[in-house]
Amino acid sequence: MRNKPSILRSHLAKKAKKTTAIILSSIIFAGGAVLMPTEVFAHQEVIGDETAFSSLSHFENFFAENMITTEEFDIIGSNENEINPNLIAPTVRATETAANSNVALSRTESSFNPSVFSSSALAQNIIERETPTVTGIASDIDISGSIPQVRITGISTFQNDLNRIFDDQFFNFVSAHANTAISMNFSFQTFTSGQFVSIVVYMTAVSASVTSAVATTVIDTSSNSVISLNDFRPNAVQVVNNHIRDLISESPRTFIANFSGIDSGHNFYVDGDSLVIPFGSAELFPGERGISEIRLRISQIRTEVLDNSFYHTLPPSQYSTVMVQLREVAERFGMNLSFSFPISTVDITQDGRTITSVTVGQNSYTTIHGATRELETAPIHERGRVFVPLSFLEEILGIAADMDGGFITLSRYER
Repeated sequence: MRNKPSILRSHLAKKAKKTTAIILSSIIFAGGAVLMPTEVFAHQEVIGDETAFSSLSHFENFFAENMITTEEFDIIGSNENEINPNLIAPTVRATETAANSNVALSRTESSFNPSVFSSSALAQNIIERETPTVTGIASDIDISGSIPQVRITGISTFQNDLNRIFDDQFFNFVSAHANTAISMNFSFQTFTSGQFVSIVVYMTAVSASVTSAVATTVIDTSSNSVISLNDFRPNAVQVVNNHIRDLISESPRTFIANFSGIDSGHNFYVDGDSLVIPFGSAELFPGERGISEIRLRISQIRTEVLDNSFYHTLPPSQYSTVMVQLREVAERFGMNLSFSFPISTVDITQDGRTITSVTVGQNSYTTIHGATRELETAPIHERGRVFVPLSFLEEILGIAADMDGGFITLSRYER
């Protein structure tokens, strides 16, 4: 085992009462909040941070006053907690982790009937487990901290599935940084919001620089299932991407260039009324070495559903384009329309400012950011109503749209 590097880092006592003090200059966890490093404190109004430190010494003082003491667990049978992932290269990860489920704890387990599977009951059964022992290329790395473990009586299959996820998160990170890391630290937090339980694992690797990553697992206790972002809310991925692109357009120098958007597999978690989208080192902010977050208020994600009385599909000769009633959609999302007569041009406004204008028969649209582009077809005027392509909602108005089973689900984040 190599000597610990002379940098500020977390220290976790592995026996008796553990006092967790994560003191890394690039990532801060305190009292349930993830605080941005100094480089991006100026942007805290964007990402919803509440606390900033003007210097590292201020952080140390803060943490000294807010030490987090965890419940005492005495892990017995340490050999059962020893796992050999046989790491030989950063791309190799462990797949055999069954031994993890055999760790014995000197504690009284809470049990409950799976038919009454509540989020609070699950959260109470997520406990700390020491990081597994690794061998091979990673054996010289000083690995500290803890990862989650679920201890549930009565639903062992679901419990094992969850613990396998946590093991994979650990070994994937170790494997990815095994060639360069001097030390690593793992910690986690659990958030309970209604029927959802979110487990957020924070991972840090120290080499010549500090690399931070996060892995999240969100459980819907109404179905005993791990869910993705789009499972949580319809169109959630599109809503998040639209919001981030809006932020980038307002402050382009703050974010990385050429942000390509997140996908349905991106990490997220639920914290009260916040949908939180975490990013690892330099994933969103240039030069960022810690964890950064984008937070959206769930109560401000507006969702509307259109049935087939508000749209129709053009014939194949016109690309089978789905056309939706402009007025119906715009007014549901708080926009106002003004028409020229005879109906030709429609101005769309909201909160006293013009968002865009469309002209019947003219395939030229102006986005809310001022760019002009063509879509599948021009707006049309039928039966006294103006119809626009479905893509107009997403690409021009920033309203996410998904069509399924004869219904169109529309979503937008209303800041």
